[in-house]
Parts: sequence; structure tokens; C-alpha cells
Amino acid sequence: MFDMDIIFANNSKSLNNLEIKKYNSNPGIGGTEYVTIKLIYEIKEFYNNFEVFLATDQNLKSEKIKLINSENEISNSIIITPVNQFDYLEKLTYKNCRIILWSHHPHDEKSLVKQKIKELISLGEYQYLSNRKISSINYIIKNLYPKPIAKKELKRFYKNKPKNFVYIGAIGPAKGLHLVLENWPKIRRKFKNCQLRIIGGNLYQQDNIVKNSFFIFSNSYENYLRKKIRKMDIDDRKSVTFLGLLNSKEKDKILKESDIALLNPTGKSEAAPASPLECYCYGIPVIAGGDFGAFDNMKYFQELDLKLHSIDKINDFLEDSNNYKNIKNRTYKYAIENFKQNEFILDSWKKLFNDELNQPSIKLPRNILLKIKFREIFYRKIKYPLKKLRSYLI
Repeated sequence: MFDMDIIFANNSKSLNNLEIKKYNSNPGIGGTEYVTIKLIYEIKEFYNNFEVFLATDQNLKSEKIKLINSENEISNSIIITPVNQFDYLEKLTYKNCRIILWSHHPHDEKSLVKQKIKELISLGEYQYLSNRKISSINYIIKNLYPKPIAKKELKRFYKNKPKNFVYIGAIGPAKGLHLVLENWPKIRRKFKNCQLRIIGGNLYQQDNIVKNSFFIFSNSYENYLRKKIRKMDIDDRKSVTFLGLLNSKEKDKILKESDIALLNPTGKSEAAPASPLECYCYGIPVIAGGDFGAFDNMKYFQELDLKLHSIDKINDFLEDSNNYKNIKNRTYKYAIENFKQNEFILDSWKKLFNDELNQPSIKLPRNILLKIKFREIFYRKIKYPLKKLRSYLI
């Protein structure tokens, strides 16, 4: 009989002053924080005999989720902590607890935690293999999938040519918006009068974007983006609109009017990216780089994979109305099939809590396996040690 409390620990500042509710999409609080709150609600509804808490020191409002903080003593519980919240875990007072790390990034930086924590959850296959040495016991549990929008609500689903393009994601170097902007004039040459609307906030100053403008706030990356935009012809420049962070209703409206999503061209930093999954629910095909964790999705849509094809070749593919219709239908069907997995995903969490979840067997293409092996050597032996050394010298 399962009789332990379940505690998700997250002390991210993006949660501060948040009113927790059952969000249908990310309100701009960070992907890890969003999936944590969503999962707590789903577990409570699916298994109403489980006691589920959120541990955080941030100032939150919540009617349905039970909150605790670092001043509480925790005992006889399962504590699930994102790897990037490991420092907060060490502030908690607990005894007789089962601690499980929850990774949301490939090649996670916190490699030393393997000396203390033996269980790790990953979100996808690439990420799992890149982090398998962090802990001795490793699982894959995918994030819950969003529900597809009814086709009758998708005004542009049956259009023959793309016109409205959208970017969704944090505005930071790893997400590759600068590369999206480099490709934009080429897309405009193929699809006349098309528009690009950018949804997202800066990774560290999320509320500072000036809406409805191509001028954005000042730091090194935003200045870099500004230079990219200023190099464009005036018509291309005017076709780009920064919308900043949107609430669920505002974002839903934009996505219902969108035809193609332009997402992370490299896949760098992606574990199990939520943005493409959200776009698929609207029948929106995604142009992105099928590498790192983004490979898990893009392997089904290789025609739009920027790691396999140039943007010019992808443009030629989408210009054919039959290709465009076909890939939209495949996209929407993929979203429907994904959503059906949610019951299995919740069952996986139940098995985890009961210590009954099996470790997975993974088969990926040889080229992906070689990339993971090479990158592991680079990150663990070179990049992370240099980063740590630099922090000591500053």
C-alpha cells in the first residue's frame, strides 16, 4: 500500500507572486515550472488518494495545491527535484525520504550529484542517454501532452499556402532566434507578404519586451538581434513583430491564425521541447533542427529538419500545396496520437512512486549515438570544468 507523500520541489523565482491554477498552456513561468504545476494537478485528479505538495520558498497563491517550504520538516516522503533545483533540495530538512532527480536538459551540468542521488528521470531518449551517468538508476517519463484543438476552431487549417509564421520560445542564444531571423528574408522571398510573430520573453528579464515592435530591450543578445533585424530590407523588417509574453487566451488566438512555426534551428539545449508539441495541436508544422532532444520530434518530420535540409529546400517543399496539406494533416494526427499517451504517462508516475518502473531500452541511429558520446566528452571534460574555473576567477 502506497502511503508516502509526494513532494515536487522548485524554488524558481519565476514562480514568485504566481497564482497557481490548472493552466492549459505555459503562462511564461519557464518550462520546468509549468510542467511541474500541470503534473501535480493531473496526478491529484487521476490518483485522488495521493497527497501531492509543492515545496518552494516563493510567495505563491494556491487553493488546490498544498504548499510547504524550507522551514517545514519533511519525513517519509518522495521528493522529486529538477536537477537545476538541486541547491534548493539541500536547503530542505528531510529524513527517511526517497529523493529522485528530474532532468529537463540534455547533458545536464550537475554531474556531481550522482554521488548523492541514485535515481534520475529524463524526458526523452536523447536526453536519457546523455545523462545516464549522473545516477545509477535512470528512467524515462515523458511530459504530459497538450490536448489538440478542434479542427473547426482552426481557421487556417485548410489554406493552401503558409502566410503567418510564428516563433514561440525564450529569447536567448540557445534557442536560436538569431538564426530564425537570418532565414526570414529567404522565407519572405518564397512566400510573399508573409508575417513573423514572435512570442516569448528574455530568459532573465521576461517582462521587458516592448510589444508590437522590432526594437527590444538592451542586453548583449538583444542588441545582437537588433543588428540582425536592421540588416533586413524595410519590408522584411516591418513583417517581424515581437509580442512578448502572452497569456493563454492571447497565445491561443495567435496560434489559431498561424500556418508554420519557426523554432530552435539547432536543437541545442532542448530535452523534450514543449513548443513544437503545442504547435502540433493547432495543426502547425514546425521548422526546426532535429538535434539534441528536438530529434525525438523532428525524426517524424524530416522534410522540415534544418539539420538535414537548407531553408531554401524546405521552402520549396512547402510551396507545393499538396506537400503543405499533407504535412499539416500528419502534424495534427501526431498531436492526437501523443495526447492518447497521457494515461500511460500518469501510470508511469504511479509505477515510479511504487518503485515498479522499469529502466528503458533505447535504440537511436548510430550518428546520434556518436554525437552524444562526443558531446559528453566535450561537456564533461572541457566546457563544464572551464565554466567552473571561470566562476572562481571572476
